[in-house]
Amino acid sequence: MDWLHFIGKGFYPTAGIFEAEAAEYNVSRRINQNMLQRFNFGDRVYLFQKDKKGSILFGYFIVDSVLGDFPDKLIIEIEKEKKVVETIVYKIKIIRKCGDFILVVKRRVKYSIKKIDLKIRIYGCENLMIGGTFFPLHPVKTPIVFQQGFRPFNYEEFQRQKNESKKLTGQFYLLRIPDEPENEDGYLVNISDYKKNKVVRPTKKERTIHPKNRVQV
Repeated sequence: MDWLHFIGKGFYPTAGIFEAEAAEYNVSRRINQNMLQRFNFGDRVYLFQKDKKGSILFGYFIVDSVLGDFPDKLIIEIEKEKKVVETIVYKIKIIRKCGDFILVVKRRVKYSIKKIDLKIRIYGCENLMIGGTFFPLHPVKTPIVFQQGFRPFNYEEFQRQKNESKKLTGQFYLLRIPDEPENEDGYLVNISDYKKNKVVRPTKKERTIHPKNRVQV
């Protein structure tokens, strides 16, 4: 499943700033629980930034993690079900333009996002996020307008127009989310001390950073 998601310019005035951060820490984006249950490990999230009347596609990430301040009861239940394959203990501060948090424990689990969502509905979770590895792309101008959150993305139609015409048209949203088998292989990442930063005016140097090492869409 492919998704469309915008990176705001308040914290990331250029795609290069976001890319540099993602190269060091991978991607983690806030998500509400109602949207989380629609995701699957292995989904691709294409990243856009607003550009005049449209936007620019500059990269994507593969969803491999659900992050949050998970309560102990939730973790204990998953461990009792013998769904934890590997546990890595951290004490690392992840510093981002938009905020920071302490990465505490990363568990590789044989557990789908939908099953994680069900546990969260029982036990709760603070500061819920999805994350994954970032892949840069050659920037592509699109007519897609800025909207918050995550939207199903018709990547095949996007590619068809890009390859067959000189100008892209449309929003490329899917009318419905296709049924897909649940992927039970990802990471459950405990974080703590999440703090959201205030938007600050970018420096001249930050406004002129350009991405490198892109690959063609």
